[in-house]
Formats: sequence, C-alpha cells, structure tokens
Amino acid sequence: ISVAADKAKDVQWVSHNTPTSIKAGQTVNVSITFTNTGSQSGPQGGANPVKVSYHWVNASTGAVVVWDGLWTALPQDIASGQMVSLTASLKAPSTTGTYNLLWDVVQDGIGWFSGQGAPVLLVSAITVNP
Repeated sequence: ISVAADKAKDVQWVSHNTPTSIKAGQTVNVSITFTNTGSQSGPQGGANPVKVSYHWVNASTGAVVVWDGLWTALPQDIASGQMVSLTASLKAPSTTGTYNLLWDVVQDGIGWFSGQGAPVLLVSAITVNP
C-alpha cells in the first residue's frame, strides 16, 4: 500500500500582472498573489528565507536563458494555507526575442519549490524588445 506523501513545499498561483512585452535588460515590478498550499510555513527571514523568483526560457528552442532571476522577499512569514500578495522585481533578458517566463518560489539554501514538485506559474510568449 502506498500513501501519497504530503507536499511540504507547494503553492497555488492566484494572480499576476506580468507584462506581455518588456525592453531588453529592463527591470519592472510585477504584482503576484499565491497561496502556500504546502504543509510547512514559509519563513520571511532566518537562515533559509523563502523568496519569489523566476526562470526565462527561449520560447522557440526551450533553452533556459536565465535560471536564477532576481529574488523578491516575502512581506511576512506565510503559514500553510495562507495567501500572500507581493511586488516582485522582474529583469528581462539582455537579448531580444520571445520568451516564456516561469515564476517559481525558492527557499535559500534548500532549493526551488518546482524541484520538489510544486507548480510554476507559466507566462507564455513575452516579447523582449530592443
């Protein structure tokens, strides 16, 4: 008999206002809301704080262009089941083109939530202009 493991680190993405086009190398603010659906709380500070970040992927080749985007701190600790809204910093790749953006959550010194089975928030076909 197998029992499904409880996900310690999991999120449910609620909303975002990621732009559909951005200038190469530009940094913009994006409002993001998500719920901590994992069984563990997400600490804002301490030795292993939880942050929001992203990965840029070339839309046509699938190649990762930026794996470790800017990290944005949580506004407070987030208990299991709690929803949080924050303003994340997003920096566009330096090369023009069409990219997919994957918003992700990372715990410093522990790893990416997506690496532990949590979903990313995929934003498709963002144009990076000169």
